[in-house]
Order: sequence, then C-alpha cells, then structure tokens
Amino acid sequence: MQHLNLYSELDRAVEPPFSGRQQLWIVAAVVVVMVLVYGVLLVGSQSLQSERDALAQRQLTISDQLEQLKERQAKLERDNNLDAEIALLLNDIDFRRQLLASIDPNTNQVENGFAGHLEGLARQHIDGMWLTEIQLQQGGQDLALIGRTRAPEFVPRYLQNLATESIFSGRQFKVFKMSIPEGETNILDFELRGQETISTPESKPIR
Repeated sequence: MQHLNLYSELDRAVEPPFSGRQQLWIVAAVVVVMVLVYGVLLVGSQSLQSERDALAQRQLTISDQLEQLKERQAKLERDNNLDAEIALLLNDIDFRRQLLASIDPNTNQVENGFAGHLEGLARQHIDGMWLTEIQLQQGGQDLALIGRTRAPEFVPRYLQNLATESIFSGRQFKVFKMSIPEGETNILDFELRGQETISTPESKPIR
C-alpha cells in the first residue's frame, strides 16, 4: 500500500505560471527579436537609399546628357541658319554688284532715264530681302520689281524706304504677288508691277 505525504507536497514552493524570472526571459527574447527586426529593416533601408542615390545620380547624368544634346541641336540650328543667311547675303551682294555694274554713264540708260532708278534701288537695302529682277520701260515710268524675302512685312517696309528716293516718290504699284517657292519653307517670292504686264521690247531685265 502506497502512502502520500501531503505535508511535504504542501511545503514545496509553487511558482505562478509566469514568474518574474520567466517574464524576464520573455522580455529579453522580445528585445532580441526587435533588435533583429530593426537590423533587418535598417539594412533594407540602407539598400533602398543606395538604390535611390544611384537612380538620382543616373537621372542627373541623363539630364546633363539631355542639356548637351539640346546645346548641340541649337548649335546645328544656328549653323544652318548661318549658312542660309550667308547664302542670302551672297545673293544680295551678287545682285547689287550687277546692279551697280549696269549703271554706266556711257550707255543709253541715262538717256532713257534708267540710271536714276537703278541708283535709287541700289541705295535701299533690307536684311532678309533682295531683288532678283528689275524691269524698266518707257523711260522708267513703268517699273517691275521681282525678288525674294524671308518675311512678308519686309516688302512694304522696303517700299516705304524706296519712297524716300525722289525718283520713286509718289510711285504706285498696281500689281502685288507673293508666293512660296517649291521646296522652300522660309522664303517668299514677291512681284511688284506698275502695270498688269510689261512686254514691250524696251523692258530692261537685270538678273
């Protein structure tokens, strides 16, 4: 027969389910887990920051490259415009040389009254506009001006300047035509005539 010693069982120390020691271990374990989680998050945050910095640097590099391309494009456009301006200037210079060469006191142009008109035309100039042909007849009474311009407003401005020449004072043009030549985008052809047509043998074209 087995006997139970109830007194010894009562004397044994009974610990609560979560004693102070156990609570301490639990808190320590939680702290360790939090530290590990923080470390993982910190490493991940640093990695994300590094990626952000790399992307920002790449964005800056691309922006610099874009600015360089824009500057190169602007330079090319300036060069193209410069070439076009030089071509226009050379055309104008060539025409004026021919115009001045045509003013010869020894020819019958003086008798026909052409010299004064040509001199007046030669004195007037507007950048971006030039004449390609001049037609004179009836001693300069009938006049046709044919040329090219980079802007339509240059033509009336040229006529205003031309009116300051005494030989052209009060002159009126009855025909005014303007068109865009084929294959051109920044050039306009214009034609000014004192009459509807000029077809008599006395016409004097200068090219």
